[in-house]
Amino acid sequence: MYIRQIDTAEVRRLALPKEFNDPRPLSWLPDNTDLVFVEWSEMNEHARFIWRLSILGGNPQKLMDDGWDAAVSPNGSQISSLRDAMFGSWTPMVRTHTGL
Repeated sequence: MYIRQIDTAEVRRLALPKEFNDPRPLSWLPDNTDLVFVEWSEMNEHARFIWRLSILGGNPQKLMDDGWDAAVSPNGSQISSLRDAMFGSWTPMVRTHTGL
């Protein structure tokens, strides 16, 4: 996963563990230094995990085990996502996270 600084056109690769399978960015937290992204499981193609990563460095923090797509509330206190239910139906979820 890469980020690009708009005004300087600088491109930087974000450090993620090698075992992360096809991470995809979803939403920025209000501080604009933390990114929420989804990662697929290699073991189970239906398992998706929502993570948070600081672009300033550090390890990713898992936020959800069962999320598909996600958006962060304007104040950063909640994340809404879809949860894959059986037989292709989708369940909307809103979760409150402390420390976001």
